[in-house]
Order: sequence, then structure tokens, then C-alpha cells
Amino acid sequence: MRNLKSYFPLFRILGPLIFERRTFENPEVLRETLEHNKKLIVVMNHSTPMSWLPAMTALSLACLEVGQGDRRPHGVMDRFFYQVPGLKHLAQFLTQFDHPTSFEELRGEFMAKDQIDLVILPEGSNCFFEPPGSIEQFRSLRFLELAHKTKTPILVCIHRGSEHWGQEIAVPERLERLLSLYPGQLWPRLRKTQVLTVPVWPKKISHFRMKVFSFKPDLKNSQDMSLQHLQRESERLLLEMQEAYRALF
Repeated sequence: MRNLKSYFPLFRILGPLIFERRTFENPEVLRETLEHNKKLIVVMNHSTPMSWLPAMTALSLACLEVGQGDRRPHGVMDRFFYQVPGLKHLAQFLTQFDHPTSFEELRGEFMAKDQIDLVILPEGSNCFFEPPGSIEQFRSLRFLELAHKTKTPILVCIHRGSEHWGQEIAVPERLERLLSLYPGQLWPRLRKTQVLTVPVWPKKISHFRMKVFSFKPDLKNSQDMSLQHLQRESERLLLEMQEAYRALF
């Protein structure tokens, strides 16, 4: 299982290619949080469909810079990526899982290991149906349940600067008809937002900003695992993420 230090040769190349300037607003909070917690669930905003790349690069470099290279990051990606031959290897490299993981598998990993962090972008594919830079509805709320059941703290990471890596476009009627035939959440989400953001050829980011803060869900017992309660906590987290994003200038 790879740790952050093993990814450093890649990040050392990517950093200068992606960023002209990179600012981490509160590295002392990041250092203290990592030092005092052997495992974390890291929640990040998506911004655009491709913004995970600068976000993951910047956060990983920041962790290395505060001396936390021994931590072992895991990720969660949609089952779709594991079904496409070219994308399958990317998914395996980024998540450190060779197959789509179930909730119980993730729970087992967290219970069995230390110095392990799970990185989640809970908006998921919803980022295709939001304006670049917005933070909107989470696709899944199970990360809150996972945090509660494994007693794992949540570290929220907010970033700003890669909004030009996505372009909001008018939705062609032919594409609407195609998406309406696709099973799952794509068509209902597009019909609701009437927004489609597509990745564009990435230009170097003039100034990428990032900050972190802790979030403590109000989940004390099994009764708090109801969908209504999880939804309430997710809405509270969403508001805090939106406020933190607005403050990153």
C-alpha cells in the first residue's frame, strides 16, 4: 500500500506544470490535525470535473511539506471508471483499490489500519451539472455514516482557482435525449439544474488557494443514521463548505 512519499516524484512534476502560484491558507491546522489523528476522512469540493487533479496535487504536496509523508491515502471513484479499460488503471492508482469498494469494505479498511486517510469528493458526477466553482448537492451521504461507525474525524478541504478547467455549455437536444435513456442520476440531475459543465483543455492556474477545517457531524447513536438526519447534517456541511469557498480570495 503506497504512502504519500511514494507519490512525491509524480507530484514534483505535476506541481510546476499545474500551478504558477500555490497557497495553503492554514498549514498549521493541517499539521496539527494530521499529527493528532491516525486516520481521517477528507472531504473536498469538486469545482469542475477535472479539478480533482490540482486539488489532490496541492493537498498531497501540503501534507508532504508538513512532514506527513507516511500517511496512506485511499480514494473512492464511481464504478464506471473500473469498467473502462483505460480509466480502470487510473482508478486503481488513485484509490489504491483494484475494484469498486462497498461500504462494508471501506469500513473494514478503516477499522483494521492506522495512518490511513479516505479522500472523498461527495458531489461526484453532480459536478457535471453545476456551474464551475459551485458547491451543490452531494451525490452520496454515506461518508457521514462511515465517519460515525468508524469514529473517524472529518477534515474538510476547500480549494479555489481551477474554475477555468470547466466550461458551462448549452445542452444540445440530442444529448438530452441520450441522457434520458441512461440509467441512474444523470438525466434527472440535468433536467433539474439545466446546467452542463464539460472539461476543457487545462491552462496553468495562476493562483490556487486551499484551506482545511474540521467538521463534527451531530451523530450520536444508531437512530441518527436515518436518511432525514444524514440529510440535515450534509446540508450543514454544505453551508460551511460554501462559506469557506467564498472566503478564499
